[in-house]
Amino acid sequence: MDVTPTAVTWETPVLVETPVGMEVTSYASAEIARDEDD
Repeated sequence: MDVTPTAVTWETPVLVETPVGMEVTSYASAEIARDEDD
């Protein structure tokens, strides 16, 4: 239960402070997913 609010709170400020971070995070996630698939 504590993990849910913590994750949201952490992602909220990051996205507002650095909107570009969202693109980077998505790109990194895709890279990791591809790496795992490979």
